[in-house]
Amino acid sequence: MKRDSENEADCQTDPVSLLYLTPGAGGMFCGSCIRDNALAGALIKMGWEVSLQPLYTPIRAEGKDFSVDQVFMGGVNVYLQENIPLFRYLPRWMDRFFDNPRFLRWVTRNRMEVDPAALGKLTHSMLRGHQGRQRKEVDRLIEFMAKSNSHEAICLSNLLICGLVPRLKEELQVPIFVTLQGDDVFLNGLVEPWSTRVEAEIRDLVQHIDGFLSFSPDYFQQMAKRFAIPESKCHLIPLGIDCAPYLRIHRASTEKTSFGFFSRLSPEKGLGVAVDAFIAVAREVSDVSFEIAGWLSREDDEFFESCRKKVQAAGLDERFRWMIAPTEQEKLDWMRRVDCAVLPNQMLEPKGLAALEAMAAGIPVVVPQRGNFESWITESGGGWMIPTDGLSQEEQVARWSQSLLAILSSEASVVREKGERGRAWVQKHASVEAMARATGEVLSRTVERPGC
Repeated sequence: MKRDSENEADCQTDPVSLLYLTPGAGGMFCGSCIRDNALAGALIKMGWEVSLQPLYTPIRAEGKDFSVDQVFMGGVNVYLQENIPLFRYLPRWMDRFFDNPRFLRWVTRNRMEVDPAALGKLTHSMLRGHQGRQRKEVDRLIEFMAKSNSHEAICLSNLLICGLVPRLKEELQVPIFVTLQGDDVFLNGLVEPWSTRVEAEIRDLVQHIDGFLSFSPDYFQQMAKRFAIPESKCHLIPLGIDCAPYLRIHRASTEKTSFGFFSRLSPEKGLGVAVDAFIAVAREVSDVSFEIAGWLSREDDEFFESCRKKVQAAGLDERFRWMIAPTEQEKLDWMRRVDCAVLPNQMLEPKGLAALEAMAAGIPVVVPQRGNFESWITESGGGWMIPTDGLSQEEQVARWSQSLLAILSSEASVVREKGERGRAWVQKHASVEAMARATGEVLSRTVERPGC
């Protein structure tokens, strides 16, 4: 499967007027929002006209926020229209109040619970688009976009908002793409009968979509099999980050070696395996510390507390530092304290931003031998891979702890060299500019223009 960044064709890089629809995550740090915002900024620098349009809630970005300060299909309206029939018929001025970005930021100022098991009915209705209970919200978005009549292509941030696609195609007559970047985690949490119904709706919507953008051939194959997506519709593009904030980072001098975990604080991201492995290493080596940071959702509170209790029971509190929802500056400070980033994901990672950010900061990474991670480490030499597929959690912990102990016994120069190799590779192959160029080539080819 060839990556689109390798393709060459005439008229590929002409600037395009792009509408990019991205769901806000209710004040949470969201990897998809961060990536979408970075992509929008890079395309704008390339001369594109990009409307990064939030749905549900305003997005939470790092660096400059390129999104439109207006929300469609606001989360409060969507929820009320699903559960209280009266709200499906309220006048437009009342809808605008509930969709006000300031109001939505206030509502989501605390952590929101997003439990798939409780949202199956709403998810199914949203995927039905104009036929669902949020028809009024769909009509409002379509009417607004039709009035501007300037977009040459549309990109949706994920499959879960694809209920909009049939009406968008009908009204705007432009190519529509969908980015595959993590829908499976939410979908796997749905319960019956909604799980079956939601997946059936997505399979029906695939025929209306012109193409799918993916960062990983393995992840695309997984999603293609699940939703009957033709391989001809897949466009592989490199995942990219804004390297600038990380290139200025240099490791702070300290007597202790420090392993770090930075990701969502959840089972699927491997926090449980990381904590157990760290405890095993701490029992063997006294001059090692552990830095754990990331976003914590309400549904993972109990799991996170169980991880902390394990550390307390082991008598290791003084060697663990915990940081929930760090700011961008706190994340950069975390990177200055960490010698090696440990990311024992339990899922097939669709993106892997945390690994790229660590590598860009000159921090070698330890990752599972699968998906994007395998190709990144093979190409860059910026870390270590651990084969864990098919192992129980107990077996994984043993393998991760053994690998970390082996790293501790390595020469410091070997660790530093891997960090620098990873940094150089990210700059060349995984920058936001590289991602924007590849994305631009894909979208430009679909826009019909005289002479192309």
